[in-house]
Amino acid sequence: SQLGIPFVSVPTAPSHDGIASFIASIRENGRHKSINAAVPVAVIADTNIIARAPPRLIGAGCGDIMAKVTAVRDWKLGRARGEPYSETAAGFSMLATKIIVDSAPEIAKRSEHGINDLILALITSGASISLFGSSRPASGSEHMFSHALDALSAKGIHGEQCGLGAILMAYWQERNSKDSQVRSSGVWTRIRDTLKAVGAPTTFKAAGIDPQLGFQALVDARSVRDRYTILNEHPLDLATAQRICAATGVA
Repeated sequence: SQLGIPFVSVPTAPSHDGIASFIASIRENGRHKSINAAVPVAVIADTNIIARAPPRLIGAGCGDIMAKVTAVRDWKLGRARGEPYSETAAGFSMLATKIIVDSAPEIAKRSEHGINDLILALITSGASISLFGSSRPASGSEHMFSHALDALSAKGIHGEQCGLGAILMAYWQERNSKDSQVRSSGVWTRIRDTLKAVGAPTTFKAAGIDPQLGFQALVDARSVRDRYTILNEHPLDLATAQRICAATGVA
């Protein structure tokens, strides 16, 4: 972006929504840092190539998208405290999740239709970031959990970790929401079931994560970045983190 050179994104794996975003996530001193890069002027994605990507990367892309549910909920908590909010950007994020939910059977089969919809969802999510000018529409407590895990182990796949974080944080949001519709929604189970349908992990074991590190990452997530989420309103201690993981079947 500093050189002013147009950037065309040509992804070969659908593992995250960075394929259509101007946010680049880099590691610095063992922690993740987001920097502004160039907004792609185009995304060229060959569905035949992407369909041959490793299964875990396809599942990871779905996990990164399902994480938008909890990200938008967290953003609404920030809005209640006076934080800028965009209904349009939030709508793009939620549209991306709907695409994955509706297309999960086709994505699981790696049909052209399914892979096309996965790419569409990733681009839609990336567009929400570019539209608002930050990752707020697409990244909340579930991403902070993923970054906390990275700081502890740096061995996982981002989208898988975000998918697990979405299950856990959706459950925690529903347990503590002041909105009766959110409390009774059971969205965390739909996130879990969608991830299962596409072959993404829904447990620490399936993702190759040491449960003890997962518990600690939940505790640490709140301090990863200065972003208001459910973890600010209802912080987790180790015992509560373990109970959430047991209740959701993640551990």
